[in-house]
Amino acid sequence: MNKDIFKIKDRVYCCSNGWGNIVNIILKDEYGMCKYPIVVSFDNNNIQNYTIDGRYIIDSIPTLSFTEYTLSGFSQKRPLPNIKSGTLIYVKSKENSIWEMRYFSHFNSNNFPCCFITQNKKGPTNIWEHYSLTNPLV
Repeated sequence: MNKDIFKIKDRVYCCSNGWGNIVNIILKDEYGMCKYPIVVSFDNNNIQNYTIDGRYIIDSIPTLSFTEYTLSGFSQKRPLPNIKSGTLIYVKSKENSIWEMRYFSHFNSNNFPCCFITQNKKGPTNIWEHYSLTNPLV
């Protein structure tokens, strides 16, 4: 699983600007570590920078989210992709292991992908720690 909250091309929400897309993440600038590395281009044509954890002002609360706000708060939990059972995906069991292609079955209760053990689109499944929908080797 990715340790970073946000990635380039993520669709995000902020109460002050609405919906937008992350267009860049600049971890270092000419002065060293960038305090506001996440660059978001909003649908209202505003461009704003945020801290790595989604704060518009460094000593305020995070406001960048994957969902619109509700009375119970907001979420920085990455939404699971909508993958159809039987779709070929890239998987690996550990960080340093080799990528394999397997047919996707479902996500388990811990949000790890489960793929069919054999190259069939049915039968028993294995749990994988890492997955990619695109070729991770290019």
